[in-house]
Amino acid sequence: MCVRYVAALGALLFASMGFAQLRTGLDATVSFSTYQEGQNSRITRESQIILQTEGDFQRYWTQLTGRPAHEAPRDVDWNTHHLIAIHLGLRQTGGYRVSVRSINRVHANDLLVTWVEHQPARDAMVAQVQTSPFVLIRVPRTAGVYRFSKELANATSGTIGGAPGSVTTLPSGVKIYHGQAPPTPPVIVVIVERIPYSTFYSGWTTSTNVLGVNVITSDVEYSRFWSQASGVQASGSPGVDWSRERLVAIAPGVGRAPVSITTAGRTETGEVIVRYRDSAGSGPQMATPLTILRIPAGGKLRVEPEARIVRGSS
Repeated sequence: MCVRYVAALGALLFASMGFAQLRTGLDATVSFSTYQEGQNSRITRESQIILQTEGDFQRYWTQLTGRPAHEAPRDVDWNTHHLIAIHLGLRQTGGYRVSVRSINRVHANDLLVTWVEHQPARDAMVAQVQTSPFVLIRVPRTAGVYRFSKELANATSGTIGGAPGSVTTLPSGVKIYHGQAPPTPPVIVVIVERIPYSTFYSGWTTSTNVLGVNVITSDVEYSRFWSQASGVQASGSPGVDWSRERLVAIAPGVGRAPVSITTAGRTETGEVIVRYRDSAGSGPQMATPLTILRIPAGGKLRVEPEARIVRGSS
């Protein structure tokens, strides 16, 4: 009797573990719902924006509609959900639309949003006016860094789909990468001169407006950036000689560790290369590390990450 009980309990635990792995393992689907969509956004560049707080949404609302921030809807519980906005950019006619096909956890810390640009058929009767389609989706708050993969669809051929990991080449030569980011081509860079750099600031931010790399070259740009990053208006000069120096701000995303610089140098063409290493981390909840470097001014600047590493790897 005791043996049968222990065996049954073990089977139950094993089944529970398997169910948990199915729910939380890689490629797990993340639920979402459409919050708003439209054709006439004031944001006219293709972009993806993650909105995590009421303040984020109010600032975005003004950019989206041109209306005051206090008029933004207040029907999102930011403790349990956030919003993702996807903008198609300016199109010269009607007939275009944006939709999200799926959200999947493809890595322990990576969430892949697959979205679709719906195009009108070539012979379709469409309004001859400029449009800027967008969609806003509501997503449960979950840890991870969002990546985006674009697909195309039109009224004649439907979605240009494909198995995850496959690539479709259109007649125009454009490549569509299904369920993945386009590969980064190998680049051989010869550094002929190391450049000095120092850390101007190291901390954390919850602002999605400063994610990625921002290059700052004046007091005005610094004041604008700092107010977005911290929510506090900068006062006075940061003490940078802009004729000789510039600042490079790097915010890799939620759930990442502070970056470390691996390359800072000048090529024989005069281009300045700054590369950084980005890895998984365990910082404040829903915050991203923010590192601001002070580097010499002058020369075309390229800032890019090294290959991502997983915590514990070498």
